[in-house]
Amino acid sequence: MIPLLPRYRDAFNTVLQYPVWTHKCYYGLKAVALMGSTRVLESFSDQVPVSDVLMQLRWLFPLFKDESITAEEKAQRMNALLRPSCEFATVALQTHVGVRESIFAEILPQLLELLIKEGGNRDTTVAEAVKVELATTVAVLLEAKFPYTPPNAFALLSLPAFVEEMEADESKLSTANAMFAPTAEAKSETVDEEEEKASSVAVVKRLEEECCKVLCSWLEVDTRRMTTAQALAVMYRVIASGPVFDSVANSATSFTSPLDEMTKALNDAELIALPDFDFINALLESIRDICLFQHKLAATTLEGAFQTMSTVMPRLETALTSFKRQSAERRSAKAACSAIRHTLVETFLAWLHHPDAANLLTSQVDFLHNVAGTLADPRVYGDVLAVLRVSTVPEARAEYASCRQLAVVTLCQAINQLDRYSKSTANRIVSGLTRIAAACREDIHPLANELVLPLLPSMLDGSQWGKFLRLRTEAVATVLVGCAESDDFQMEKHPWISDFTSFLLDPVVSSENVHSFMILCGLIRAEHKLLLHVVSFCMANPHAVTQTLHEPLARWPLYEEDVDLVVVTLELLEALLSVNTLRQSVDVDVIYATILQLSENAASEGLDVISSVCNRVIASLGTKH
Repeated sequence: MIPLLPRYRDAFNTVLQYPVWTHKCYYGLKAVALMGSTRVLESFSDQVPVSDVLMQLRWLFPLFKDESITAEEKAQRMNALLRPSCEFATVALQTHVGVRESIFAEILPQLLELLIKEGGNRDTTVAEAVKVELATTVAVLLEAKFPYTPPNAFALLSLPAFVEEMEADESKLSTANAMFAPTAEAKSETVDEEEEKASSVAVVKRLEEECCKVLCSWLEVDTRRMTTAQALAVMYRVIASGPVFDSVANSATSFTSPLDEMTKALNDAELIALPDFDFINALLESIRDICLFQHKLAATTLEGAFQTMSTVMPRLETALTSFKRQSAERRSAKAACSAIRHTLVETFLAWLHHPDAANLLTSQVDFLHNVAGTLADPRVYGDVLAVLRVSTVPEARAEYASCRQLAVVTLCQAINQLDRYSKSTANRIVSGLTRIAAACREDIHPLANELVLPLLPSMLDGSQWGKFLRLRTEAVATVLVGCAESDDFQMEKHPWISDFTSFLLDPVVSSENVHSFMILCGLIRAEHKLLLHVVSFCMANPHAVTQTLHEPLARWPLYEEDVDLVVVTLELLEALLSVNTLRQSVDVDVIYATILQLSENAASEGLDVISSVCNRVIASLGTKH
């Protein structure tokens, strides 16, 4: 079939570049030919030279700026060919790395100019679908030129290293931009080239800012608002990170217009039909991404965004009442509300952690007292407590204390009746405990018993396993780290700590050995006080070292699923035997010989990761042997 490919390509090019535009049918034929060229590019990219792709691009886009034809003819060209031309450009961006820079330098500015001209012209006859496609393509190209993956909003709160935070939704983390990773080789430039480049960058920046204004005005147009809501976050990021906003003269500049306009659109949006729910969600996603970018924003803008976001949940509840009960539309609306709630949680987290929101104490307290409860997600409490705890606002300390008490009381009520909740909600409650403990640190110790004791029975009796058990283990461990940081906390007065230590060394559910040992390693690395406690426990329970930590290392052969357990066991043993009192109470010679044999066996089988850790432990033991 390959020999036929050049004939097809020639046919497509002949029709596309046929120099006649006198009848509507010619436009249709040219559009079909262009779509055929795009399919060839997708399916046989290695058979299409870069030079041919560049030639096609450089022929296509000047068609829409031709000043020798009437405005009506230009609109006809755009209606017929702009959408397939945009598709050709985005496909070429993915299939031919060699055209990337040309697309960014030559095609993108032309598209920006078209968007400014046609997007702001109310008298144009260019179809709505074409304008929307144009805006979408501009956003795609800008995203490709300046790739960026926003951080997970749930990862903004500092957590102990052993917390996996499995309840944070990472499915929304963007991976689509991997194909747009920069691949162009660096090249030296002359002074003239640098000046020319600086000039072109300034022109493009001006076009981007004009486009941003156009897109902001589109938020009021029903047929364009969805695309605009999705594109504005990209446009904001590109402009805010540009040289204009990096210059000394403009270092204090707060680029807030996109966020202001989206906040206004969010406030004005009516929830009548299902597309309205999608629009609300798209706005919240863009507001979230703008906050996650953490560029300078005016405090008044952030305060306005908070006030509007605070009204979303009550508005959703009111909107649901307008749908007939048991109707398919109501079920769809409820699903949309669930998605909006999750996005809203992420958006509030991004807002809380924005540097310019640090002094908005009234809003932060209002969030915890009046908004957090409506979100039905206890994970948010930890973030607002973390912000209040480090706030420099004079009144923040008192507010932190009262808010901490409120959050803990609320969480304790939920923890004491976990059985009433669905599994996902129960897991969010437990994750909420982890985040509160991580945020409060040593301040959590007076409340530790209330938070931990309801969780332990189901952990110790084996009735929990898998994710449910791991989340609970992480929560108790995080509380314990906070307690250990406090000089006032006396570990010997809390028997649950020994119960928890015993559980970690010998989990009821054997499949959780690796996770339990990883958490135990994290605990003893986090606080020396915890290391000494675990050592004391091992000395009081000699089997903990001989059976739990030593015997697994003597087993051979090893299976692939045993590797992680062996590695973490070695790391745990190394840390514990660094304390002389424990070394003196066990037979170090036997342990040394066992690890030496394990190292030799692992090396012979190519298990480098085990061999490497063994050698490190042997060296550690040898220095004090």
